[in-house]
Amino acid sequence: MSPSFVERCREICLTEGGIFVERRGYERHPSAYSSFSVNPSVGTGWMDVLEIGHGIAIGRGVFESSIASSHMDAPGFLGVFILLTGRLHLRGSDAGRKEIYEGGAVGLRNRRYPEEVTLLYEQPTGHRLQCVSVDLPVSFLEELRDEAPSPGLGSILNTRAGNVRLSPNHPAHSYGLKVARALMEMSGDTTIGRLRMESVSLDLIATLVGSKAFEVTADGGGTRIPNRQRVAVNEAVDILQEEYAEHHTIGSLARRVGINECYLKSAFRVLTGHTIADYLRGVRMEKARVMIESYGVGVTEAATFVGYSNPSHFAAGFKKVHGVLPSSLKDLCR
Repeated sequence: MSPSFVERCREICLTEGGIFVERRGYERHPSAYSSFSVNPSVGTGWMDVLEIGHGIAIGRGVFESSIASSHMDAPGFLGVFILLTGRLHLRGSDAGRKEIYEGGAVGLRNRRYPEEVTLLYEQPTGHRLQCVSVDLPVSFLEELRDEAPSPGLGSILNTRAGNVRLSPNHPAHSYGLKVARALMEMSGDTTIGRLRMESVSLDLIATLVGSKAFEVTADGGGTRIPNRQRVAVNEAVDILQEEYAEHHTIGSLARRVGINECYLKSAFRVLTGHTIADYLRGVRMEKARVMIESYGVGVTEAATFVGYSNPSHFAAGFKKVHGVLPSSLKDLCR
């Protein structure tokens, strides 16, 4: 019998060169739940993993200091990954391919095929990195696809490289962050707490599959995007995620990623579902929301930090993305 997801996670964590130490007290359910602390000699933090029905696994992690790990992915899963705060560098077995996620990122990782991955978790000084993952067995997703055919779901299941980062403007993005924040507040130490984790995670899955979240990988309804353009779009997304406060033009981005402006514009829209300008606005406003809600930063300071010199333009952009004015969030934080 193949090991459960939790058993596989335990095996990885406990052979990670002493980074993690398993917490005791969960021997009654060794294959369903496990919790780990970061070895004090390495840093501070914790992570846990809970397996529920259909082989779905829920993972959570909080790190107070930078942690780097390298391991072989458990094959046969599609992971929904949500980074609430901090920064994650992900590098695959192909040394030329890397991805950078920052706080507010919601992504889908296709792990149908095993791959050696290196993860570097970072966070700003004085703040915590918080991440949540929900891993879905491919066999379960294939059942969903057969029950309710979805071009996007079929696409990500049938390709080797199906990693997708949802745009902050995507309707499933804000809901994913909301669920992740709720999950971080729930206790894995009690049966009631684990039932609550299961409930909100299943609702997230139903929402993602029921919406068109997976269809961002479907190549725009049949349009074939050359691999070079896909790589260029991924590079452009990383630039916008990292340098969100800078002024970017389509021409400057195209030169940096090495393709024609027209190709970049069309491929970017097909693969992300948004124009470059809309995508950048979404990134900026998500960063601003995290700063205001999580770190108590003032509205004017948040606007300046994400690249806006005009407060009115910032407020209008914020409302367009989040549906409320940034000042309303500030009022809630008082």
